[in-house]
Amino acid sequence: MVTFETQAGAPSAAARFNVGTLSAPAGAQGGGIEQIVALPIGGDFHFAADIALEGRTAFDGFHFVDLIFDSVVRATFDFDSLLAGEVERARVTTDLVGVLPGNHRVAIQLRRTGFSSDTSPLQYVDNVTLIPEPGTAALLALGLAGLARARRRRCAGDREAPRPA
Repeated sequence: MVTFETQAGAPSAAARFNVGTLSAPAGAQGGGIEQIVALPIGGDFHFAADIALEGRTAFDGFHFVDLIFDSVVRATFDFDSLLAGEVERARVTTDLVGVLPGNHRVAIQLRRTGFSSDTSPLQYVDNVTLIPEPGTAALLALGLAGLARARRRRCAGDREAPRPA
């Protein structure tokens, strides 16, 4: 973690990566981060991350950031060319529809080809969010209100019950 400005404004703690290879075999080299999240409710969610690329030398293309949900790439951002010393910032987002409650794998993958780790651009990831869409949030709020009401009724019923003599 380093202090870096992944979006214009105040710097914040961001994960910094330096992945790459001088001669990539058949596919892109890369790395990333992942986490298992437990979602207590199902529904629709918005998945997003702030990303940035900092050039240490000039490069042209083949630099991707993927948002992955349950092992499926849901969105990809492609950084084009970048000059030495230049920083490019972006926000990569996707909507997840019909997610079931339970444990889910959430990941950010960084891929590129044709660089040594000494000259490759640095990648930054910050502000990774998985937010319920308004309909899902409303359903959760309605469920919590129902539980609170049931609890109040149960407590009121306990107070009205006749006491043994």
